[in-house]
Amino acid sequence: MKNNIEIYELRKLNHWKLLLAIMADWGLIILCLVTVGITQSFYFYIPAIFIIGNRQHALALLAHDGAHHLTLSSRFWGDLLSGVLFFWPIGLSVRGWRKFHFDHHKYTGTFKDPEL
Repeated sequence: MKNNIEIYELRKLNHWKLLLAIMADWGLIILCLVTVGITQSFYFYIPAIFIIGNRQHALALLAHDGAHHLTLSSRFWGDLLSGVLFFWPIGLSVRGWRKFHFDHHKYTGTFKDPEL
């Protein structure tokens, strides 16, 4: 019973947390790009690479949640949001990644698992 309660809590949608996460991730990426563009300094390039990579990973985690319909109550709007803000910038589609990822869930730990 405890596991079901924990899963229910993890699956609760919190639109404010999602909005804050999106704004923070994209805000830091844009700030890094602008800073490097303005300063043209090598000393900003290295930290910017790490910060942008870290925030891209955070967006990939939100993309994963979007593929599982855990971002918005509406599947249409959730897919649109996930596509535009998380998947498209890295050259993927929600539908294509969802198919690949759900095959992973279907075959987890077997030789058919596409993520192994």
